[in-house]
Amino acid sequence: MSRKMLHGNTAKFLRVWIPPLLLILTGSCFVPCFGIHIDSVLARGDSSVNIVWTPTSVNTGSDWWSSCGSGCSDELKKCDFLPDRTYRGVAYSYGGEDPFYLFRARLLDGWPVGSHLCHYSTCGDPSSSVTGTDCSGYVCWVWDEPRVSTRELATFDRYDHIEKNELEAGDILVKHGSHTVLVVDAFDNPEVLVWEAAGTPVNGVRERVINLNDTYWDDYQAVRNPRITSGNVSNRERDKIRRVGELLAEGAAGPAGCIRLYDVQGTQRAVYRKALSNRQFHNVMMQNSCVGVAIARYIDINGNQVIIRKPVNIK
Repeated sequence: MSRKMLHGNTAKFLRVWIPPLLLILTGSCFVPCFGIHIDSVLARGDSSVNIVWTPTSVNTGSDWWSSCGSGCSDELKKCDFLPDRTYRGVAYSYGGEDPFYLFRARLLDGWPVGSHLCHYSTCGDPSSSVTGTDCSGYVCWVWDEPRVSTRELATFDRYDHIEKNELEAGDILVKHGSHTVLVVDAFDNPEVLVWEAAGTPVNGVRERVINLNDTYWDDYQAVRNPRITSGNVSNRERDKIRRVGELLAEGAAGPAGCIRLYDVQGTQRAVYRKALSNRQFHNVMMQNSCVGVAIARYIDINGNQVIIRKPVNIK
């Protein structure tokens, strides 16, 4: 083939294929084009819930909060966190979107940690000066989606609106302009296990059980990201897991059962707690320990389900 013909074919290729490729990259793929597996969603979410960190006086002693706190209460004109005290979960920062690894790196670099709406109202987006995440920043990172607000999570047509009795792991509950939480386990609906980035008095990413029958959740919408894939577990298999989980929880030692999900290598992937009552569940959370049986549920690359069980004592 002559050089002239080669150049001609190259030019033809560029004319034919570059425009649609640009359209894909700048249009329909402004949001990620590929799916994300539920295991990845839970692994991302769990990493921000369970990160353990200890701020220094450099992270907590800045005058940033007072300088940006003209509209804040006296309590919020200083850092939410104390130096040399250990915390769990990425810190809450209104407008922030830091995943756990960036949060850790910025702490080591001496960034101020944590902020609230009143600081945002005075100084604007804190994400270039303060480390942490807010509720929508957390959900967008876990979903591997571009950063949007709770309003956009509630209204974008690329997300599916579902009924609350259809909630599954990876879905969210969102209230326009207010708050959003990630669903981790909805087997016992209306009691649902969620992860969320929450402000005062929590000031961080946490895990808790909510009851959808509480009127607080009436204004929340149930939303699903169609990009999330689940490994094709059938309803019958899900029911089997639910029965095993309840049985293990009821037979576990201590005030409530604790079930932790592991992959086949023994790495923790997610957490599921079955409480005998809400009060007892909160007691377990405050004690930060549980004794019971771990159930390892793993979906292999062929969509087959593997379940193993072992005793566990996690402090």
